[in-house]
Amino acid sequence: MRTRLVLVLLVLGTIALTAFAVPLASTVAESRTRAFVAIRDSDVQRFAVIAEQYVTTGELTGLQLEADSYRAVYGDPVLVVSTRGVENYSAGMEVDGRVEDAIARGLRNERTTDVGRFLPFGSDPVLFVRPVGTGAQVNGAVVIEASTLDARRDILHGWLVIGAGFVLAMTMFVALSLALGRWVLSPLSSLASSMQEFESRLPFRRDDLPSSSGSHRRSVDDSGGPPEIRSLARTFGRLMDSVVGAVDSQERLIAETAHQLRNPLTALQFRIDMLSVDVPARLREDVKIIVAEADRLHVILDELLSYASAQTPVLPGGGVAEDCSVNAVLLDRVDFWSLVVRERGAQIDIGSEPDHETRARIRESDLTQILDVLFDNATKHAGDAVHIVAGVELIAPSNDAADRTQGRVLMTVEDSGIGVDTDALGTLTDPFVSTGHGAGLGLSIVAALARRANGDIEFDRSPLGGLRVRIFVPLSPQSSKSLPARGAEYVGATSPIPDPDPDPDSDTA
Repeated sequence: MRTRLVLVLLVLGTIALTAFAVPLASTVAESRTRAFVAIRDSDVQRFAVIAEQYVTTGELTGLQLEADSYRAVYGDPVLVVSTRGVENYSAGMEVDGRVEDAIARGLRNERTTDVGRFLPFGSDPVLFVRPVGTGAQVNGAVVIEASTLDARRDILHGWLVIGAGFVLAMTMFVALSLALGRWVLSPLSSLASSMQEFESRLPFRRDDLPSSSGSHRRSVDDSGGPPEIRSLARTFGRLMDSVVGAVDSQERLIAETAHQLRNPLTALQFRIDMLSVDVPARLREDVKIIVAEADRLHVILDELLSYASAQTPVLPGGGVAEDCSVNAVLLDRVDFWSLVVRERGAQIDIGSEPDHETRARIRESDLTQILDVLFDNATKHAGDAVHIVAGVELIAPSNDAADRTQGRVLMTVEDSGIGVDTDALGTLTDPFVSTGHGAGLGLSIVAALARRANGDIEFDRSPLGGLRVRIFVPLSPQSSKSLPARGAEYVGATSPIPDPDPDPDSDTA
């Protein structure tokens, strides 16, 4: 590709420089020819005036002195012809057919001088002729045979300067083309090498992929384009196949791990339940501890598998929608958790106006799992009689030239509980870090699911007094709602906190 790129740039540069140099060289030759003709026309006209006295009276003194001086300076011969019986005067000119034709034109009172543009090569002299006389009276003619060597030498010098400039410009253009080709292609070569090195470290290679992954392969050997680009495309295709294999392997490993661990745990818990029936009274507390630890181990296993699944990359396709209606999922989860929340002595409300046209680029199952974890944490760890507020907010794209971001959807879940210390906010998403009695994987799962959707998560203290969790995810391109000039207002954090509903059968969703 580098050779092709340099050749293309050289051809373009040659065309551009030639288009500039050729007209310039033609202008130089044309200008020098016009200057030559102007000077010689002036000289022959001056001789025609001086020769007027000679062709009528034969007085040679003035004409001979001028002709000798002119020949000494320019080296050009002069011929004066008279029609009044005076002998022709020649200052070094030999009369031949060309000279006779020029004399005939002069005696016919023709004053034109037909001289074409000079070229550097050649030495043919040019004849300049003028009639001697006044008006229609022609008493003779003056002929000057002007040498063109000096004019042609000047043109050659000008062309050599233009040629030197052309060669210098081409040399600079070649150097620039090589540097540009190196600058353009070096990142491609480095990228291809990095991709090949990365592929070599993956546990799966292209040839090791199962047949089910064959649909992801796409040959690019027959595609057009430079060899470097085709090689990079092939490397990228192999890398994608390897990544697909690694993702499939991770998914299979998660499924097999769940199967291999759940069976022994289920059998163990079944045996513990059977033994707890006839256990002596003095051992019942110990059995309760064992049962609780077995249940906790089940919870840890479920959350660990969920965390591993959340960290698995999501590949396009597969028949799963990549976006969802945020408010529809929020309403569904609030309705689901309303009874559980009331049973735990808490209350849950929606702090924003539902808008089913707002869609975010996140899978519905992932968003459901995020909301379930946040609601479950709020009811378990925020304290008694906690008030939970959830809402959705649209964030318009940034118009700042330094930070242009696309539209985003902000989901907020906050509570009026005891909150979390400021120093501990930065570690909430670390695996196995818990502020209560859980496994410490809930918020790690939430963070992994949000980042898998190219989103983000933030924690701070809510105006309600407890913890506020904010989830940012990209707005779906399929969202039919036009973005406002500023984000839609979320009022849940500033609304007054109502007393918990004393009636457990009332609907607070």
